[in-house]
Amino acid sequence: MKFLAAMLIVVFCTNSLLGSAATHAEQGDLRVTRSYPANSPAVAQVHRWLLEQPSRLKPPASAAALGQVRTSYFTHAPGADRRTDLTSTEVAFPVRGHSGDEVGIDACGAGIRYQWKYRWMSSSANAGWRLLDYQFKQVQDCDAAMADPGFVKPAAPRS
Repeated sequence: MKFLAAMLIVVFCTNSLLGSAATHAEQGDLRVTRSYPANSPAVAQVHRWLLEQPSRLKPPASAAALGQVRTSYFTHAPGADRRTDLTSTEVAFPVRGHSGDEVGIDACGAGIRYQWKYRWMSSSANAGWRLLDYQFKQVQDCDAAMADPGFVKPAAPRS
């Protein structure tokens, strides 16, 4: 009888540890970075997303003016369902995020480089994507300018 009770305790503890390991494996940082050529459907989708954001710093009037685009989506604690969404072939950024999620958009066309960085803010009554940083500058060569990762460079590892 004591042996059976001891085995039940071992099985219960093992299942508890495996359950916590699975939960822990679902947590962590995830950054998805993608590049799109000028005039691709994905660039038009990114342009529409930018137009929907409540910022006075609007993108150019047309998606074509964005030129080539690089996007980055960063989340601190993606679950399996969010990982699937973020690693799908679709470019769409979510309408809603989770506290601390970040979107970076880097574009260059016709000698103008644009950079936007947004963070999801959920601590107020007006939860939504907030513009953290915006840069606009003229460049000689968009290919060379886009070689610099800008906002979408990988974050330093956490200690």
